[in-house]
Amino acid sequence: MCAASTTGIAPGDTANELPDRGIRPRVRSLAIVYGLTFGALAVAALMSVYNGVPIAFVLRDPLATLKAHPLTGVLSNVGVLVWCAAAVICFYTRTILRHEEGTDEMRSFLAWSGLISSVLLLDDFFQFHDGLVPMYLGQGEDPIFLGYGLVTAWWLVRFRRLILDTEWVVLFTGLTFFALSMFVDGFQEQWASPWRILFEDGFKLLGIVSWSSYLIRTCAHAAAARTRTAASPGL
Repeated sequence: MCAASTTGIAPGDTANELPDRGIRPRVRSLAIVYGLTFGALAVAALMSVYNGVPIAFVLRDPLATLKAHPLTGVLSNVGVLVWCAAAVICFYTRTILRHEEGTDEMRSFLAWSGLISSVLLLDDFFQFHDGLVPMYLGQGEDPIFLGYGLVTAWWLVRFRRLILDTEWVVLFTGLTFFALSMFVDGFQEQWASPWRILFEDGFKLLGIVSWSSYLIRTCAHAAAARTRTAASPGL
C-alpha cells in the first residue's frame, strides 16, 4: 500500500483526479486584489505629485512618520477594528443567508447595517468629519453628523419590527453612548481639561462596542437559526 504524501494526496493521484475549480475565477479574483492595490498606490503617487503631500505621509505608518509614542491612538485603533468586525460579519452573514427562504428582511437589514458600519469605520479611520472634509471641502462637521443621524433614524424606522425582535437594549445603549460623546464634545471650549477626552472618546468607544456587539450577536442568532433549519429539513 502506498503511503500518502505530506500533502494528503496519494502518490497515484493525478491532476485530472483533483477537483477543477477553474482558472478564470482565480485569475479574476487576483486581478481585483492586485488591481485595487496598484490603484491605491497610483492614487498615493498622484497625491504626492499634484498636492505636494510627501509620499511617506501616505505610505508609511503614521506613528513612524510622526515619530509618535507607540501607544498613540491605541484605543481609537481598537474602535476601528471593532467597526470593521461588525461590518465584515454583517456582510458575511448576509452572504450565507442568500439562499434561505424568508430571510429577505434580515438580509436587507444586514446589508444596511454593514454599509452604515463601513461608512462610520472609514470616517473614524480617515478622520473625514474633522479632518479631510473641512480641509478639502471647507465644510464643518455638523452637516456630516446630521447626515449620520438622519440615516440612523431611517434605519431604525425601516427595520423597527426586526430590531424589536432582537437584543435592542444593547443597540439603544450604544446609541445613548454616542449621544453622550457628542454632548461632551460640545463643551470642548468650556471644559479645557484633558480629562474631557476620557469622557468624550470613552463614551464613543462604548458606543462602538455596543453597536458592534448588537450586530454581531444578531448575526450569530441568524446564522444559528439557519443551521437549525438545515439540520432538520423535515420540520
